[in-house]
Amino acid sequence: MIIHSLNKARRLLSDIKFRYKILYAICLCCPYLLPAQTSLGLILHGGKTVRIHPRYPKTPCFSKGIEGYISLTPSGKAPWHSLLRGPHFGFSFGIWSPGNPEVLGKMYSFMPVFGQLLAEKERWEWDYEIGASLVWFTRPYHRQTNPSNIAVGSHLSSLSFLRTRFFFTLMPSVSLMTGVGIIHSSNGGTSSPNLGVNIPECMVGIMYSVGNFSSKTQIKEYSRPPNRKNAYLWGIRIGLGMTENLAPGGPKYGVSTANIFWGKEATPWLNWRVGSEVFYSYRSKAALIEGEITTKGLNHKATGVVVYGGGEIVAGHIGLLMQAGTYLINPIQMEDYRIYTKLGIQFYPFDRQERNKRQFYTGVYVHAHSGEADFAEIGVGYLF
Repeated sequence: MIIHSLNKARRLLSDIKFRYKILYAICLCCPYLLPAQTSLGLILHGGKTVRIHPRYPKTPCFSKGIEGYISLTPSGKAPWHSLLRGPHFGFSFGIWSPGNPEVLGKMYSFMPVFGQLLAEKERWEWDYEIGASLVWFTRPYHRQTNPSNIAVGSHLSSLSFLRTRFFFTLMPSVSLMTGVGIIHSSNGGTSSPNLGVNIPECMVGIMYSVGNFSSKTQIKEYSRPPNRKNAYLWGIRIGLGMTENLAPGGPKYGVSTANIFWGKEATPWLNWRVGSEVFYSYRSKAALIEGEITTKGLNHKATGVVVYGGGEIVAGHIGLLMQAGTYLINPIQMEDYRIYTKLGIQFYPFDRQERNKRQFYTGVYVHAHSGEADFAEIGVGYLF
């Protein structure tokens, strides 16, 4: 009985110590996690869908949308807070009508957003925001019921936006917001057709804020580590993508990619890079086999090689990658492709402002030619 009681007390004490350690870790992280300001908003959107093809669905109406919005401005104590001089992040919930309810239907979105303060005065502020996530289309292409929709080939697509906004203080905690931006939607070439939806727009809204944040008083100055000066880096990445046959409703094929690059840190939040990417298209291989074009050099004819330059904007554990270049080798079905582009979001286990290299990362990407998506990709890499 005594031994049983002692063991029970020991387990209880161990459990208390474990919970204390968790509480202690939370207390250490709180200055970085707790927001200095929380904002809620309701935003109205109006714009016009751009027709990028002669057979693109007509849009007799202006596009319109309504967006619910929550934004958190962090404490200003982490290194990337000071580098970006007052960043904020949050979530957007939106319903959009691209301008043709019968063909394009509606879009329902939920996406994370990230923004940075550009200017701040006593009665007004100016910032920019970017966001990217998934969107649900109610009326995608269908051979029988909606053959006119050559813009959207699937219910589920990606949605991204870039916008700049002005805030004018009406009363304490309440601001009027106006701005302009552009919305882009695409399924990354995973389903055909995929011309996408592009909407330049204006917006107006009301914002209600809890808390008070000023980049002039609450941002700590960033102390750049000595070993970060003139930092060079190089890295590798492998990925797996997916695309659909050129005909709508066709089978889907995989794409394998391998990437190597060399770069230099221009600032603690921006690095430049040059590199080369090799990709293998199983769609091209299938086209060769099914068409009985040739069996000689099959793998070579399904392989593409590009060279590129680009950059990455990094904020803490997240990086926004942008690359552009040209094709050195074009696989079959991609012979006329010349301009290569790739956009991606990368995730790092360690803060990039404190540890710029010697770490793994993962990412999601869209590979495109001349602005038209070829395939969506997930990847994993390492920075040396």
